[in-house]
Amino acid sequence: MSLWITATCIAGALVSLLLVARRHAPAQRRVTAGVLQLAIWLAAWLLSQPPQLLPAPDAALLDSERLQDGDGLAHTATGPRQAITPALTSRELDALPALAVSGPGLYREDLLALPPVRLRVTGASHEHAAPATAAADGWQPRWPRQLGLGQELALQLQLPATLPAETPVKLLDPFGTAVAETTIPASPPPGKVTLADTPRLAGRWEYQLQIGEGPSARREAVPVQVNRGERPQVLLWLAQPDFESAALSRWLRESGVPTRAVTRLAPGIERSRNLNGFDGGNRAPLDPANGFDLLILDSQLWPQLDRRQRQQLRQQASVLWLVGDEAPEGFIDYARANGMTLERDRSAELRAPFGDRETPALGTTGFRPVAVQATDRVLRGAPAGPVDGRDTALYWGRGDADGALGFVFFRNSYRWITAGYGQAFARLWQAVLEPQLAYRGSGAPVTVRQALPRAGHRVTLCSRGFTGAAPLLSAVAGEQRLAGTQSTDGCYAFWPREHGWYELEATAEAAVAPFSLYVFAADAWPAWQRTLKAQSTGQMATARLGPGREAPAPHRPLPRHWLALLLLGLLAISWWGERKLKR
Repeated sequence: MSLWITATCIAGALVSLLLVARRHAPAQRRVTAGVLQLAIWLAAWLLSQPPQLLPAPDAALLDSERLQDGDGLAHTATGPRQAITPALTSRELDALPALAVSGPGLYREDLLALPPVRLRVTGASHEHAAPATAAADGWQPRWPRQLGLGQELALQLQLPATLPAETPVKLLDPFGTAVAETTIPASPPPGKVTLADTPRLAGRWEYQLQIGEGPSARREAVPVQVNRGERPQVLLWLAQPDFESAALSRWLRESGVPTRAVTRLAPGIERSRNLNGFDGGNRAPLDPANGFDLLILDSQLWPQLDRRQRQQLRQQASVLWLVGDEAPEGFIDYARANGMTLERDRSAELRAPFGDRETPALGTTGFRPVAVQATDRVLRGAPAGPVDGRDTALYWGRGDADGALGFVFFRNSYRWITAGYGQAFARLWQAVLEPQLAYRGSGAPVTVRQALPRAGHRVTLCSRGFTGAAPLLSAVAGEQRLAGTQSTDGCYAFWPREHGWYELEATAEAAVAPFSLYVFAADAWPAWQRTLKAQSTGQMATARLGPGREAPAPHRPLPRHWLALLLLGLLAISWWGERKLKR
């Protein structure tokens, strides 16, 4: 097309020059008319192909407020590019020194849609600082999305300084009953607030956080899935009753684990209780017919086991020993015979890798593992006081495909429950029991990349168990089934249309653990969304370094309306000259 326009303009200019040359006029007038005709045809040609003479903008602003649709990001064909002022081409955006971002910012996936241009956050002290809205909003709620039956749901909420004093904050259970509540103090400024409850039933539940009272109160969803687990059958056999065994027995009962608890009260006198539907009849505790998946035994029981019981002990898949302060020598020989040597050590006060600094310390029983192998599972604790530099362990386990053998070296964990740290107690014993039951097999865990999955937006799931065909995500209350689109290795993206619970469908190729996901409404937690956007924008401003080489920005073409005005001006001058000539 441009070739025909060029040829037409050249032909028109030649014809015009020929007509001017044939005029009966002075030479100077003919030269002037010829130059004018050349200028007219040149302007006509430039109108079709404007020359790039104007410099490109060296600054631009991405207004994230323009991308807001209520409290969620609007879907547009151009994405965040539509909110950039002035509008830039891809090459101009690539060469831009820095793109200023105003407003609350954008999510990471939206910023990744832009070329790798350096970001500068406006309203901050420097270009790598987080936006001021992050400090003003301050909403950072945290709670466990997956719980085991008997574990505590603890909602931690970082409240903004702008929240009025004496504002009531309540945690409502799925049935609308307030199970925990507090008020915002007048002083000091609002900080972290913790609301807790212990779900009593397994399933998918939607708690709610209520802020305020009356018609102006706002409620936000707090979804949690309470898992009953695979319900392994457990034997808890203790040499004597104490607070530690009582706390462990209570936790197993509240977790829904079928358990038989046997406690030796005196020589020849034992108390036996069946918990959570376990039915073992009158069989002896170590009878293989009981079908226990895990045995939790007291080391003080070892001298009381006869030869037949010790042979039955070898037939059990997983055995966990609670090592006491005065473990019998025969028990030490038993551990050595199984390749897990124990040696005596002085007791110490340790802090488990759970809870916080206020969580009571755990006391060790005066034993330590020897010759730990690389494949062994060891749970260590941080020293709570002066130590002699030796390795200190809270748990030591060794497992294979057929079973596991483990030793617990801590005591006094029951104080965590009495002090109100039930969640830390559950995490501690979970860390001990999970490697003991690993021989039963489990799928790879699934993680969610987005902190706040929302309806109508991309949700990315990642797992090393995603192999073969793309996984499917189906709505629990509906017929929507979503096929994943692979984004990176082991990660798949989904686009749920409605909010609510979704579950990952099991496939033969994907060896992943059962997984459920709650997708929030697009306008849920608006203050939290602002905080997440501010954090993502600040992180991207720090990490994004711009193009590898500084390429000069391409010049912009002259606007066509300028060239059209030039052409009209030249035509007007030519008309005026012809009019004077005819006079």
